[in-house]
Amino acid sequence: MPKMNLKQESRLNGVKTNITNLSDIGHALRVPESAIIKYFCAEVGANQEQSSIIKGQHTYESLLKLLDKFIIKYVLCGKCKYPEVAMEA
Repeated sequence: MPKMNLKQESRLNGVKTNITNLSDIGHALRVPESAIIKYFCAEVGANQEQSSIIKGQHTYESLLKLLDKFIIKYVLCGKCKYPEVAMEA
């Protein structure tokens, strides 16, 4: 899986975090990128603006922890813990 690339857009009150390579991450995990961004938004309590933008300023470390939780919950098999499950939307 490629490393998440974050880009802070705007400043002050309208700050947004853009995950520039979200499609590559979704492809590597075999899940739709919309599922990943919706999970991030639900966990941090923020709104989604476009297909890869979360409102608010979020650090790489915090989003990486959330991505790990997403992988454990939705990508890994519940019994054997192998990532051989393909999610379909």
